[in-house]
Order: sequence, then structure tokens, then C-alpha cells
Amino acid sequence: MLADEPDEIVLQWWDRVTGQVRLAGDRLKLERARRAERLTLELEKQRLNQLGIKLRPIWMGLEDNMAGYDVLSYEPGDPTPTNKLIEVKSTIASPLRFMLTRTEWEKAKSIGEAYCFHIWDLQPSPPILYVRNVADVARHVPADSEKGKWQSAAIPVGI
Repeated sequence: MLADEPDEIVLQWWDRVTGQVRLAGDRLKLERARRAERLTLELEKQRLNQLGIKLRPIWMGLEDNMAGYDVLSYEPGDPTPTNKLIEVKSTIASPLRFMLTRTEWEKAKSIGEAYCFHIWDLQPSPPILYVRNVADVARHVPADSEKGKWQSAAIPVGI
């Protein structure tokens, strides 16, 4: 406990230090997110090649930040491939979990079966991918109550 209230110079110094720590943490999260997105893009390129689909996945996280998913890929279809919309998450948490925002969830629900989650556990080398569909995640999404609405939730990765 402080003996005296700090002066303005001390407060400004603490605010700068705290801001720098927060910024460094955000930068690390963004680096992990981009790494996971690149892993999904590479995986999808290989999968599409194996399926004989000539289209290439699109990194929507860079193309259109408002798309509501990170990677546009494809599934075999008749007569043409169908869209596969992938929300990519990265985690280093133990137990394994990822953060889901209400906006992401609303998008996933509105799209349904064509939407999936790629959750990359970045702790091991090589990273491990967990794929979850909307129904898998739905069991863990919190419910709104009369007193409030959820905005983000930690979703367990385990089956």
C-alpha cells in the first residue's frame, strides 16, 4: 500500500508501462493467430490438391476482416465445389480452450454446416489441429439470462 498518493509524473509512467505490457501481450496473440491461420491455409491447400479441386483457399482474415471467418475453402460438390468457411483459433491454454465471441457465434449459427472451427494447439511441436463443427461448439455456448447477455466465452476443446 502506498504511503502517499503518487504525483502525476509517477501515474503517467505507470500508465505507459502498463500500456506497453498490454501491447506486447496483444502482439503475441496476433502472432499466434496469424501462425494458426497460415497452418490452416497450408493444410487446406494440401487437402484441395488431394481432392482434385483446382480452387485455392482464400485468407479472408486479410481480404475482408468483416467476413466472419478466417479462411474460405471448399468441399467437393456436384456439379461444382461448395464453400467451407473456417474460423481459425489458436491456443496455448491448459486445459485446451479457445475464446469465442458472440459475433463469431452468431455468424457460425447463421451459416450452419458449411462453417467449422480449426483450433490449433500451438504448445506441442508440431502443433495439433482440432476441428469442431457448429453442433460441437453449441453445447458449450452460454445462454443469455434476463440480467445479461454473454459477449465472449471460453470454449473447451476436449470432446
